[in-house]
Amino acid sequence: MSWEQDVLDRHRRQEERQLAEDVAAVMATPAGRRLFMAMLGKSGVYRRSDPGRLEYDAGRRDGGLEALHIVNRFARSGAALAAAERDESVTARNSELESAREQDRKERMRV
Repeated sequence: MSWEQDVLDRHRRQEERQLAEDVAAVMATPAGRRLFMAMLGKSGVYRRSDPGRLEYDAGRRDGGLEALHIVNRFARSGAALAAAERDESVTARNSELESAREQDRKERMRV
């Protein structure tokens, strides 16, 4: 092995260690977990591709899958917590919407 290769390997290990620390720090915060889930949603990881935009959608999804891989690798519990928090938020919003729909139905019946 050459001196150059030793330096390159050391730099790669340092970058990997820094990435692991950064991902763990971000996923340790509620804001970081919300951002992560929002970015996954925007990337299209959880939706079907539009037939007219397959290549574009595939590229976006690939970026989202890479982010998901990195977070699962370095902060698996943060990824699981982010998904659980998002599910809880969606459930609460759906409940609020259902209550509003019920109020609308009652209002229409009075008229």
